[in-house]
Amino acid sequence: MNKEVEIDFLEPSLSIIISNLEEIEYELEKSSSINKDFINLIDKFNEVEELSELRNLFDELKKQAPEIKKTISKLEIEDKYETLISLYSATLTSEFLHENEFLFNHIEEVQKLIESKVVNDDYEIFENYKTIIIAKINELYAKALIIFEQQPKQDNEILKILKIAQEETNLNDLREASKLLIGILKIIFKYDDLKSEELLISLVKADVLISLIDLWSEFELEEN
Repeated sequence: MNKEVEIDFLEPSLSIIISNLEEIEYELEKSSSINKDFINLIDKFNEVEELSELRNLFDELKKQAPEIKKTISKLEIEDKYETLISLYSATLTSEFLHENEFLFNHIEEVQKLIESKVVNDDYEIFENYKTIIIAKINELYAKALIIFEQQPKQDNEILKILKIAQEETNLNDLREASKLLIGILKIIFKYDDLKSEELLISLVKADVLISLIDLWSEFELEEN
């Protein structure tokens, strides 16, 4: 992770992880399926202050995720899909915030632009970074389209939205596409089906990146 990135910058992003873990906690408590290690992990995320601690928590979440997923699989069908999305949202956000992931790799590129004075104010810097993230979102929807086209039965609405979303650059339209895609997939999602799961993960990855842009936009406005 870039040394100039402070915990204050990561704090808005952590809210995605924490809120989703708390959603899982709520559902598992209803079925008396929650364990102490998971509760402790949520507490640690709420209390984290150092970047070194944060890296350890990301690793711990990754380690606990398979067991949490097994527990979610035992929930009632009406609670299962949304809770699974909460798990993917938390784990995928933590992966994106890892020091070796593309979000922080591209910080180096943005800093070079600053140093060369290609961009020289906070708005330009953020817009440049946002463009990089939106390109990644398009890439994820293109991947989701390939996965979806391999399905024996295809929902025409999902197909249509994915074809548009893989080229869309307007954040409002991408946000709406994400909401629709995840909502429609719920109707046809097959549990214990690798292709369905792979498709959902691609959609949630895109949704997480959209949420990160939104949070960082709010953070930028508050700072200015």
